[in-house]
Amino acid sequence: MTKLNNAVKCIRRGALLAARFVAKVVQDDQRDQMWVLLQP
Repeated sequence: MTKLNNAVKCIRRGALLAARFVAKVVQDDQRDQMWVLLQP
């Protein structure tokens, strides 16, 4: 049981890190698009 719990914890941590990374990339991407829109 303990191994299963540890695996779940690892997966959850990995998913959290992945979600945070994706959010950061999306934010950067949107910022770049806004910058392009603002350019004359």
